[in-house]
Amino acid sequence: MGQSELLNRHRAVMPSWLTLYYESPIEIVSGSGCRVTDHEGRSYLDLFGGILTTMTGHSVPEVVDAIRDQAGKAVAHIEPST
Repeated sequence: MGQSELLNRHRAVMPSWLTLYYESPIEIVSGSGCRVTDHEGRSYLDLFGGILTTMTGHSVPEVVDAIRDQAGKAVAHIEPST
C-alpha cells in the first residue's frame, strides 16, 4: 500500500482533530519487543505504541502463548447453539 493511500485511509476513519505526528505514514507489518518493521524491511524503535505495547512489547513469546492458551480455554467452553 502506498503512502498516499495509507494517509487517505487514515483521514477517512480518524477524527479530524486527531494530530498526526508524521508527514508520511509507515506501513507497519510486524513487531518484536520494542521495535516494529515496515513493508520495506526497515526497523524502527516503536515510540507510538499504546499502553499495552509499551508495557509488554510486540510479539513477546510468553504473552502470545498466554493469549493462545486462554483463547483455547474460552473457545473450548462455548457450546454451539442449536
